[in-house]
Amino acid sequence: MGPILSTLLSLAFTILCIWGWWYLTGKVRSVAINSYQAYDPNTGRPDSAVLLPEGSSLYANLKISGRQIRLLTILSTEPEISCRLEVAELKGELSFNALSYVWGDPRVTKAILVNGHRILVTINLVSALEYAPYHLRKSKHATSKKLWVDAICINQEDIAEKSRQVSLMKHIYSQSDIVLCWLGSPSDLMHAAMDSVEVIASERYIHDADVVYHKHEHELLDSFGQLRSHLKKLHAVDAKSRLPFVEERYAMSGIVGDVEFHAVANALQHTTKVIFGVLQESHGVELGLCESMLMGVFHEVRNWHDQFRKRANKLDACLQKYSHPVGFLLALLSYRVRKFSQICQEYFLQKRPEKG
Repeated sequence: MGPILSTLLSLAFTILCIWGWWYLTGKVRSVAINSYQAYDPNTGRPDSAVLLPEGSSLYANLKISGRQIRLLTILSTEPEISCRLEVAELKGELSFNALSYVWGDPRVTKAILVNGHRILVTINLVSALEYAPYHLRKSKHATSKKLWVDAICINQEDIAEKSRQVSLMKHIYSQSDIVLCWLGSPSDLMHAAMDSVEVIASERYIHDADVVYHKHEHELLDSFGQLRSHLKKLHAVDAKSRLPFVEERYAMSGIVGDVEFHAVANALQHTTKVIFGVLQESHGVELGLCESMLMGVFHEVRNWHDQFRKRANKLDACLQKYSHPVGFLLALLSYRVRKFSQICQEYFLQKRPEKG
């Protein structure tokens, strides 16, 4: 009888514990619902608010569909953050703001009050909500105190709802009066970063970095195109003769394709003048728009000139020295390529700070 009695007593104790757990769970749920019903947004926060680990019941009376969204109003930040959450229709006349922030470590959280419920949010969101009222008051563009905050305004436990709301986010951000971007609590590092942003923005404004001077753009692209076209014709001559050589049937010695060589030299001079002129005047993003094409032409010229010098070195030294056309052409090309390379380096140096 001893083992049987022991088993019966153990079973009775287990049933009693399960019954007690059911009772307590129902009691807690009842208190949570009652605290929500008794919540008066004008009084700040209810005294009997209950911590809800998942916060799902917060959305029980705030169902949304179609183009509806939820908006948050911060009622107070002291002694703790207290907010009101409500449903709104995403229409043209709706006035609200949006909050963009880094979620932060999801394991480091703090409780805030929303419609009388305590919900857990990340520390970074807590700090954003603490400072948001100040920035909304200071902004001349914020006509409403209402905020759209994805972590709270979307039921994160409802996958279907999350999918619908994500599809509306481009409309939410574009329609909001302002978007508060929260990088984190104020710190020396944060202030230094913002100072750097202001300096860069000022420099870009001074140098018209956000303006396109289409006249400059057209001049640059046209000169690059002409230079590339003349190089292409010269490549065709090189392909036929393989190496520059002396045309002995002429009374005065010269290099095969000398007309094309002179055309390239003139195109180099023209492009150099165009780039120099643009850099001397106010210029904007056209430098960046034309940079890739100039980089391509620059490498084409350098590669072609390297090959040309190797072939020119094979010419007879006496011919180079005493044949005026040959010597002049070799010297002219070297000079024009050198000046072109120098102005290209200046171009790239002026463009580089804009990338930073």
